[in-house]
Amino acid sequence: MTQMDELMQKMMDLDEDTLKAQLGIHAQEAAQDLTARSASIENLDEMLTAIPRGAVPSGQDVSFGNRLFKRLNVKSYNLLCSDVSDLLGKDDTLNKLKDAYEESAAKAAGFLAPVLIANLGLAPAIAAIISALVIKTISSATAETICEVWQEKLDPIKS
Repeated sequence: MTQMDELMQKMMDLDEDTLKAQLGIHAQEAAQDLTARSASIENLDEMLTAIPRGAVPSGQDVSFGNRLFKRLNVKSYNLLCSDVSDLLGKDDTLNKLKDAYEESAAKAAGFLAPVLIANLGLAPAIAAIISALVIKTISSATAETICEVWQEKLDPIKS
């Protein structure tokens, strides 16, 4: 198992509030620190390892992470599942995501993270957290129904 596979498995074992709190923490730290160590995969792994079992995440971090996830979840969906994505040749990427999802949720999240980095310009740690949250969101889907289930679970963005 690679380091990324192990990291993604750790994230898939966490609950959504903890992941959203980590998203909020990493996004805020990245905005304050232009060297962006906080946005690195290594820092994310260290922070996830340091989270004590049963720890309750800060409500403020969860709230910020939730708002950020809502925006990036829609962008991620549009990237892979919208009619525009078909025109841009993203069908192959979606098929590879489906193949990874059939293997395991962690593999699918590990596949999705670099796609989000390359196409949405996200920092690696943020992309990894978003990919884990996306896969958790569609966890009731089969590989063939990823986009349908994902669309049903998109939260409308409130202006």
